[in-house]
Amino acid sequence: MTPLGFVGAFFASLVIGVMASLLGILPGLLAPLVAALAGGLVGSVADSFYGATIQRKGFCVVCGKPVENLTHCGGEPTRRTGGFPFVENNIVNLLGSVTGALASVISILLLMGH
Repeated sequence: MTPLGFVGAFFASLVIGVMASLLGILPGLLAPLVAALAGGLVGSVADSFYGATIQRKGFCVVCGKPVENLTHCGGEPTRRTGGFPFVENNIVNLLGSVTGALASVISILLLMGH
């Protein structure tokens, strides 16, 4: 994740936290802000981490471009060079989202003393 991406995730999470606070999703001002910031920042960093470590990486045998897909250039199979064969971007997005959601839940539980 780039520094600009981190700042973007911070401000997007902050907006979500403020909106949750205004809508009364959680009691008080602190809980929604902390939950949104924890979930947004942890989720975005996790997404980058999973993408860099477990997501399938490869290259097209026809054009030589780096790709994440199983096929390229009109359906030609690509060659895998790293990551797990079945972990594509949608799975990375799902894992990042679940990780962020868990961070939000944990932060709420810690704030509420559970």
